[in-house]
Amino acid sequence: MKEEKKYVKRLKMILSNIWYIVALVAACTTVVMLIVNWSGTLSALGRIISVFMPFILGFLFAYLVYPLVRLINKGISHISPGKGDKAKKAVSILVSYIIVIGFITAVVIFIAPQIKQSIKELVKTVQVGYTYIKQNPNSFLDWLPFVNTVDVMEKLKGNISDIAVNVSDKLFPAIYQFSASVFSILYNVIFGLIISIYMCWEKDKLVISAHRLEIAFISDKYSDKVWEKILNCNRIF
Repeated sequence: MKEEKKYVKRLKMILSNIWYIVALVAACTTVVMLIVNWSGTLSALGRIISVFMPFILGFLFAYLVYPLVRLINKGISHISPGKGDKAKKAVSILVSYIIVIGFITAVVIFIAPQIKQSIKELVKTVQVGYTYIKQNPNSFLDWLPFVNTVDVMEKLKGNISDIAVNVSDKLFPAIYQFSASVFSILYNVIFGLIISIYMCWEKDKLVISAHRLEIAFISDKYSDKVWEKILNCNRIF
């Protein structure tokens, strides 16, 4: 009789936890399938990241800009205390983004000419070097005595047309791909900025929603500790 009660108790325990068992088996199966089809997993993950990239960039922009928003808002909060809080917040966000975008633009304007000049010098150096080798094919015998530079130059002359054809065939697809990449980057950056402005404006509501989401997925025993760790990481960063 005791043995029967024992088995009945075990059966009830298994049935009461059947959903946990099913979830565990499903999770393990999913992990195994993802590992087995790793290339497909990476491809799918890349597509998911590309779709959510504006939101990821928006979060990063908002996270990095908001301390400046808070600082400016704190500086102008003494003007008519208790009045026009939304207007002060809007001004703080606007000024912060003007400062950040202006700083980035200044850095790009300063660095871009340097990069352009470096590329020009590199191309010029390559052209001068090629011309010199072409006119003085035997001048490198002292440096590389085991290489017949004459044969090398003859092979280059013989293959120059093939090289030109290959370059022309690959040039237009490369230009198209580069243009598509630039367009995609601009799209993500512009929408990321728009999303980041919204996040800065609704920061308090988003934090409350994130806290509620954390509580929904983590038991009450650990939710407060996890949230405290998140806040500590934010302050440290």
